[in-house]
Amino acid sequence: MTLTTRKPTATPSWPVLLIAGGEKTGKSWTCAQASASPKVGRTLWVSIGETDPDQYGAIPGADFEIVEHDGSYRQILGVLAEIASLPKPAGGKPTLLVVDSMTRLWDLISDGAQGWANARAKNNAEGIITMDLWNKANKYWSQIVQAILAHDGPVLLTARLEPVTVLDARGKPTPVKADKIKTQKSLPYDVDGVVEMPERGQAFISGVRSVTLQLKGRTEFKDFTVDELWSKLGLEDALPRAVSHVAPEPGTETAIGGTGA
Repeated sequence: MTLTTRKPTATPSWPVLLIAGGEKTGKSWTCAQASASPKVGRTLWVSIGETDPDQYGAIPGADFEIVEHDGSYRQILGVLAEIASLPKPAGGKPTLLVVDSMTRLWDLISDGAQGWANARAKNNAEGIITMDLWNKANKYWSQIVQAILAHDGPVLLTARLEPVTVLDARGKPTPVKADKIKTQKSLPYDVDGVVEMPERGQAFISGVRSVTLQLKGRTEFKDFTVDELWSKLGLEDALPRAVSHVAPEPGTETAIGGTGA
């Protein structure tokens, strides 16, 4: 095998940003507002288990299209793969992809895992989701993430931010609560940046991959907008995203039964 290499471009690519927030803190509003940015052209919105954002079309400047599907894993994966395969838009402005919400998508996959476990159980009892079934569910999740990362343009993902009880060193609950992103555990590592919106009007950057925007830790972002964050990331000359994927195993399934979320 001949080794193939390349030099780094030293130029950022359009990021995948995860916007995690509590109930009605403005996650979807923020995504709709981003569609008004002069940095992007077309915006495609994939709604999963959430009310379609028709009313957000009234936000000044908002310009997005709602991608229709039947709620099943197969169709959701199919539309994400189709979006990734679209030709580059005329005029040079990238297409913004919004997926709302990744929490609901993980719920859909988890429900599928429970269905597999129930099918194994006897006497119609609720089955235990064993490690092999969680591994199978994680493969389904990985296919979704790879389809999202294949999109050559900015991506906004939403997820729920929920308070959980902090455990002590012995694994016992304490009175302390901490916010946790409710989704598959690897998602915050797969994205390029995480924005937390614990309350309406509040936004914190809890992590970002960037040379131009160096943060020492979780940092509050006053008057947050996605467009302003894109500017701070220096994306005026963004290049296509390069991702080193792991090839799927032959015969991996690509559908979970049911109509979903």
